Amino acid sequence: MLKQDFCDTRVIAILRGTAGKDLEELAEAICEGGIRFSEVTLNSPDALLSIERLREIFGGRMHIGAGTVTNLKAVREAVAAGAEFIVTPNIDADVIRYCVSNDILITPGALTPTEIEEAMRLGSEFVKVFPVGRLGAGYIKDVLAPYDKAKLIAVGGINAENSEEYRKSGAFGIGVGGSLCKVPEDRDFGKISDYARRLVESFRS
Repeated sequence: MLKQDFCDTRVIAILRGTAGKDLEELAEAICEGGIRFSEVTLNSPDALLSIERLREIFGGRMHIGAGTVTNLKAVREAVAAGAEFIVTPNIDADVIRYCVSNDILITPGALTPTEIEEAMRLGSEFVKVFPVGRLGAGYIKDVLAPYDKAKLIAVGGINAENSEEYRKSGAFGIGVGGSLCKVPEDRDFGKISDYARRLVESFRS
């Protein structure tokens, strides 16, 4: 069900550096805009408490995961807090094997073809290509030439203006942080919902 939901939406919101009411309002706006997957990065304040709280609020409406997960201890703590999926910035064989063997959806971070192949060899169905921003959408297309079965999630520098370009280059999905997941200075969260909607629509069009 979780994997199917992701295959249907293919956009992950990356919630970093926000907590409390601000995080809850931001997540609500993102959900209203049609995004169904949000990761709370573990280097955010009170990250585990935030995961637990967001699961309570959004159960059935949006899947909440943990990002910036770098070791097994962090995986266990995140899952205990209620994380439904795990996102890492790197390839850690122990983390990937643990998630795969325990049927936990994981998207490990990789950049080079060697790293991408290693992630898939270890059992990852999805691989986060990070940081892709400075390389551009063309890099995704180049990697998919030999790895045409790979389900690559482009992360780093993704926004509503270039998301469709990544889709056309073959990215299976995208992760979006800074361009989406910031509390507006005027606290008009409708802007966040509109932006989220643009991301979802551009990646599906």
